[in-house]
Amino acid sequence: MTTKLTRDQILALSKAEKISLIYKIRIQYERGEEILIELDRCLNSCIAGNPQPTGLMLVGPTGAGKSTLLDQFVAQHPRQPGEKCDIVPVLRVPIEKPANVGNFMTSMLKAYGDPLAATGSLARKSSRITTYVRESKTRMLMLDDIHDMLEPGQIKVTAMTSDWIKTFIKESKISCVLSGIKGRSEVLLESNEQLGRLFPDPEEVYAFQFDTDNPETIKTFRKFIYSVEVLLPFPEKSGLSELRTAHKIHIATGGLIGYIMELIRYAAIEAVNRGVDRVDEELLHLAFRKRLASERRGIKNPFTND
Repeated sequence: MTTKLTRDQILALSKAEKISLIYKIRIQYERGEEILIELDRCLNSCIAGNPQPTGLMLVGPTGAGKSTLLDQFVAQHPRQPGEKCDIVPVLRVPIEKPANVGNFMTSMLKAYGDPLAATGSLARKSSRITTYVRESKTRMLMLDDIHDMLEPGQIKVTAMTSDWIKTFIKESKISCVLSGIKGRSEVLLESNEQLGRLFPDPEEVYAFQFDTDNPETIKTFRKFIYSVEVLLPFPEKSGLSELRTAHKIHIATGGLIGYIMELIRYAAIEAVNRGVDRVDEELLHLAFRKRLASERRGIKNPFTND
């Protein structure tokens, strides 16, 4: 996250402003930067004369930060007002259930802002999508939660939808990014050979490791935690990146960015509301209990609650 405020100005913010700042924290990290570079290469491959722009499949466990990276990339290439319609360089489309061709087309039209997205035959919807791609100057289609296309008993529907996606990509000559859970999403490309040929091996977003046999993993994890801590609006250091506390944070989160940010964000907001000067272990204990579903995940709270 970038800010023009000085440290003194941040500390002088109101409670509401500090909480808003906490919610806006975004951290750049090595693997995330690598993924953003690959996405940029895909977008730039969509140039005149290129018969087939580069595609990309992004996989990882839930909470690894896939959606955050896609959000960040879309924010770097925002839609802009145009003469006939908005200019949409990157169109992000969620997969809705049931994942049939009609629902998929409707989702695309909704993403463009079509007020009549659900109306019309498949042929009419397809024609409108083609028009939007052209007039909105779309260069990339992002499909999030692609694993939702692979519902049990939906093999025929999935095949029809993946065939339509394959045809659309080839005819529109835009880049396509597929994002979903590792181990489930890859099946889509394996089950449709023609679609699979449009994509290289998946790029993976993985959890941070904390391996005592590999000190570099611990260093990398602590560096990430420190990058979060220094952006918190408190006058005192919270010591989150200290070895003992960082290890507990890793136990609590499994090294998944989604859980890490949820844990620290909740604890930091509670600290602001209580008017204290740092995030301590009591607040981390509370945040873990309230936000990280310890019972469902089968993980004992690693933070003390003295």
